[in-house]
Parts: sequence; structure tokens; C-alpha cells
Amino acid sequence: MMTQRRDLPGNGFFEHPIVTGGSRRTSVNTPKTPKTSLSSHRLCRAPGRGLARITERGYTHPIDLSPCNIVLFARAPVPGRTKTRLARDLGDVAAARVAGAMLDDICATLRSSGLSNKTCCYEGDRREIVAHVDADFELRKQPQATLSARLISALSLKRKLLLLLADVPQVAVSMINEAVTHLQFPKTAYIGPVEDGGVWCVGLNEVDPSFLEKIDMASNTFAVDVIRALPNGVYTKLGQRLRDIDTIGDARALAEAYPSLQAATLIANAIT
Repeated sequence: MMTQRRDLPGNGFFEHPIVTGGSRRTSVNTPKTPKTSLSSHRLCRAPGRGLARITERGYTHPIDLSPCNIVLFARAPVPGRTKTRLARDLGDVAAARVAGAMLDDICATLRSSGLSNKTCCYEGDRREIVAHVDADFELRKQPQATLSARLISALSLKRKLLLLLADVPQVAVSMINEAVTHLQFPKTAYIGPVEDGGVWCVGLNEVDPSFLEKIDMASNTFAVDVIRALPNGVYTKLGQRLRDIDTIGDARALAEAYPSLQAATLIANAIT
């Protein structure tokens, strides 16, 4: 199996599989704005493959109807140990409260999504995590290791999962649903980029996350590096670009754009 990579304006790279066999070559017909909605494709029973998506040019993807596992990758909101860049302007206690409110906001979104099979991979004080995540989360402490190793460990928990980072509280149910829909197909990845070059989510279905070992976690092109490092044959979709909350500028932007969030209310109160 080979892959063809196509540049998409404003979205980095979009990668899709090419299948070759003898003199016949079939490829996914990829529009400039990739669609992952099941309604945009015909569904049928492919002989010997179960329910499958048939694209306009004949390439088939078997559908994986198992639940998508949600993994929240978080740090306990402890003053002096979380959101340290934000704390330069707000102070340690206020920054930790904002971090806790961001966890509350993400958990509220996940609650509205109706998704189950949720795990929180956390760093720090378990009691501080319990105070913010819902009771239906399985709690797993991150290993004492590099960020790369901790991410790989979290992404290895399940064969099919969507990992969400905890510093993007404005993520919407529609964005999560788009990712989960895309991940209904094996050998797929869903990457949600953020403005500073990182990611707000990584979704994988039947993809070994060890490819992350090659990537510099501190790179300001991390999202693009992830896509470039993905194994050949992985059908990849980019999500909406969001802004993660690290600095006072990020916090002000969040408070102005999403005033209904709990984190936005705390930020607005802290900077007035």
C-alpha cells in the first residue's frame, strides 16, 4: 500500500491511501474540503468485509462499529504546578482555578456528547482530578516519563480512541462527533491542530502510536510533524484549528470569544 499526500490550503497535509494491484490502481477521491460524514458515502455489505464505505471510485473501508474510547490527557490543577505561563499574569492560585474550570468545561462538553468509555490520564494529585472530572471516567495516572512516552502510553490504552488535551476548553460536541465519525474506519487518524503549532486532539484507529517517538514535543510545528510521521496507508483528517490557553493573551481571547465557558468567567473576573 502506498500513500498520496495532498496539500490543503490552511490545513497542512491531508493523506489518503492508494491501493495498487496488477495494472489496476484505485484511489480515494479526496475533495478540497474532506468529508467524513457517513451520509456522504454509499454504505453496503462488501463480500467478505462486512459493512463498508464505498467511495465514488471504488475504494472500500470496512466500518468499525465498536465504541470510540475518549482519553482526556490532563494535569491536576495545583497552584504553582499548572499553567505556569498564565500564572505570570494571574498568579498561581487564579491560574490553577482557570485550569480546573477548563477541565469542567471539557467534561461538560463530553457529557453533552453522550459518549461513554471515558478515561482521564492525569499527572499530579488524584484528588484534584476527582474534583473536576465526572464519576464515569476511569482514572489512570501518567507514568513518570518524558512527554513523548506519556502520550504514547495514553494512546496505547485502546485500539480505537480520541485523545483530548485539557487546555482547549472551547472544543465543541460537533468537533468531537466529526472525529469519532472519521475514526469509524480502521487505519485512520484524526488530528486537531492549535494555533501555536500543537494539537488539541489526536485520534487513532488501528495505528501504533510509537511513531511519536520520532517527534520533538517542543516543536512549533508539532501537528504537521505528527501527520508527516504517521505510517503509510493511514487515512488522515485534520480538525478545526483552535487556540490553546497558555498565556494571558490566549486567556483574554477565550473570554471574549466564549463568554459562556466557566473558564472564561474566571478569566474575566481575574483580569478586571
